[in-house]
Amino acid sequence: DDGAIFISIDDNEIRNLRIICDEVFGAGNFVSTIVWQKIHSTKNDARYFSENHEYALVYAKSIDSFSLNLLPRTEDMNSRYKNPDNDPRGSWQSGDLVASGERSNGHFIIKSPISGKEFDVPQGKHWVYSEENLRALVADNQVWFGADGNSFPRKKRFLTDVQDGRTPNTMWLSEEVGHNQTATREVKALFDNEKVFDFPKPVSYIKQMLIVGSAKDALIMDFFSGSGTTAHAIMQQNADDGGNRKYIMVQLAENTGEGSGAFKAGYSTICEIGEDRIRRAGKAIKEESPLTTSDLDIGFRVFRV
Repeated sequence: DDGAIFISIDDNEIRNLRIICDEVFGAGNFVSTIVWQKIHSTKNDARYFSENHEYALVYAKSIDSFSLNLLPRTEDMNSRYKNPDNDPRGSWQSGDLVASGERSNGHFIIKSPISGKEFDVPQGKHWVYSEENLRALVADNQVWFGADGNSFPRKKRFLTDVQDGRTPNTMWLSEEVGHNQTATREVKALFDNEKVFDFPKPVSYIKQMLIVGSAKDALIMDFFSGSGTTAHAIMQQNADDGGNRKYIMVQLAENTGEGSGAFKAGYSTICEIGEDRIRRAGKAIKEESPLTTSDLDIGFRVFRV
């Protein structure tokens, strides 16, 4: 009941898919539409617009039972916090203490404890705190008047008080989650630089879905598993955060075709590509993972029907 489904789709069928999903899962269980930048450069030979994106529709089994996880904060976000006054509470960044509009009791004098300079908000503005609360913040060194005490006061907002993560947005750019060429390079790197699969998804794209949409002990099923990107992403995410996610990959034993690079490399079906990718990716992840051998499970079983 706390599960969710992520469905990858392009412009051709997203309208129809949304209608079908509303009927199957219920319109009230629609969570969001993710836009993925699958191509990071302009296709100059495009007939009309250069189509650089695809979608992922997200539905919950039960919207009341589903919760979305936060993404990790980025280094850039944390780098905005400094500690120029060596506050023992750690790094901070400053924010406004002033809002627009006149309010009763919204004007009063605040004095800098460093320079003694007095400050009040200009006409048409008001302090966002009451006089009593703002004076308490000043006394607790939570208001910054600049290094010399002569700057207009601003509220110190500490990194330790900030939400431990960031809310996912609906635009997933290739610089964060990869693009088509990223995915192709990932597969070729595992298969001795042979191109054995067309149009795989990037590992980082699927990993981001796992981070926001699943618990560390979740069971994930991909019933169009292709080259096995989802299994690869799950093993990598388990290695990154110590999770114990398990997976079920489903793929028809579709023939690769005698003229294909996959067939020439010894793979007669797509399933064989996926199986070997899981083996190769698991071995590579295990070699690079900081977890001990016993902590990281890269094993799997194959069932045929």
